[in-house]
Amino acid sequence: MSTPFALVYELFLQQIADYEFAKLAPEDMEYNMERWLRAAITKFSFDCRANLGDRDMILKQFNANLTELEQQILANQMVVEWLSPKIRTSELIKQSMSDKDFKLYSLVIELIDRF
Repeated sequence: MSTPFALVYELFLQQIADYEFAKLAPEDMEYNMERWLRAAITKFSFDCRANLGDRDMILKQFNANLTELEQQILANQMVVEWLSPKIRTSELIKQSMSDKDFKLYSLVIELIDRF
């Protein structure tokens, strides 16, 4: 049996709320999710019972039947990959500002995101 990437993507999408990502064209969304999935695979493949390296990139599927737990672990790691650049950017901004300036900046960004 096989496990389509789409099952892992669905679990990933259930865990994030990113309106900018949702505005992307479907092929751009899939391109990004595939990049995050590949990164997630490298971080999980040593502890996974299934051979995550055995996959069909044309059919977009793992050739193994992944358990629900394995799918969820990959989706969780995809969230980490999706979130990492956002955290790094925030950390860099914070390092270049005083605490007071950063709090003001964060408030302004939050207000902008609401509108």
